[in-house]
Amino acid sequence: VTFATRPTVLVVFEAPPEDGVQLTSDSALDEVHLVANALRQFPDIKEVAEVPIRNGLDLADVIRPYYDPAKPYQTVLFNMLENLPVQRTIGALCETMDLPVTDSTYPLGKMEMKAIFRAHGIRVPAGGIIPYGTTDLVASTHACLTRLLKDLSYYEEDYRAQALTPGKFGTLTVIAKNVGSDGSEGISQANVIVLQPNPADGGATYQVQALVDLVRSLQGTYHQTVLVEQFIEGREFNLSLLEKWTEDPAAPGGARREAHVLPLAEIESHPTAEALAHGFRNVVTYEAKWMSESHDGMALERRVPALNVSPTLAEELRGAALGAWHALGLNDYARVDIRVDSRERAYVLE
Repeated sequence: VTFATRPTVLVVFEAPPEDGVQLTSDSALDEVHLVANALRQFPDIKEVAEVPIRNGLDLADVIRPYYDPAKPYQTVLFNMLENLPVQRTIGALCETMDLPVTDSTYPLGKMEMKAIFRAHGIRVPAGGIIPYGTTDLVASTHACLTRLLKDLSYYEEDYRAQALTPGKFGTLTVIAKNVGSDGSEGISQANVIVLQPNPADGGATYQVQALVDLVRSLQGTYHQTVLVEQFIEGREFNLSLLEKWTEDPAAPGGARREAHVLPLAEIESHPTAEALAHGFRNVVTYEAKWMSESHDGMALERRVPALNVSPTLAEELRGAALGAWHALGLNDYARVDIRVDSRERAYVLE
């Protein structure tokens, strides 16, 4: 978008609920202030306002003081919302109002992204879903794990064309998470579960009671479908991408936009002996992300640039990140979360 006059930028974020319960963490609010203050340094921006959004439907009322329908390209939304349904509402309203907005206009859920990545040959963890509101949670959990094993036999070269059963595959480590949440909401160390084949039926199914209990708790708290996917034991990386203009005499205007991968970042773990004794895993939990003084928060550290990355692994990571960028048709900027197994194979999470 080209602006004829200096635009007003509205930094939108989740408002605390009216009942006073603090859902937007202090660190998230700190990020809002940091972004707004950084934007205020740009002389080409007329005004920057921090605007709390409650449910997306109040957008028109909230931005009315800053928005003139006759001059739609004088206001820009900088999207710092975390809640997926609210983001989708905002995206639809911005499109109808001709209101430029950062981030995806129609953000995708985890399963939608996995399907797109698979179609473009990008490796993702095998997985399945347990729908919210299912009447038989045990049966749905077994069906989800059957789907996961079918995923492995279809997409993973180690198991391709094999009729996998729990007894044949053996121990399976999975992680359960909400399909529509962001910011690690609902994720703790307890979300990683090791499943064993059930000896009572000769390994035809897994022993699923611990997973069923976890899914019941997640759905009872967050009221949404749960994704259960293969847990990739290994390192975790964040790859940030930024689109820049690159000189190209063959392109219109002599330049083209191209995504560049910024220095690799790794989530390093430094758990205490006590945490290891209690089964600590390198997982970016809600506490690790938002509560720096918690056990998880003190055990994990984001290091940029990442250390001990071989040229082969660096190429694997960059290829996966750029593949995800092109598969989703992204522009401007993005971050891709990737886990790497013991054979240095990259699995895109989202």
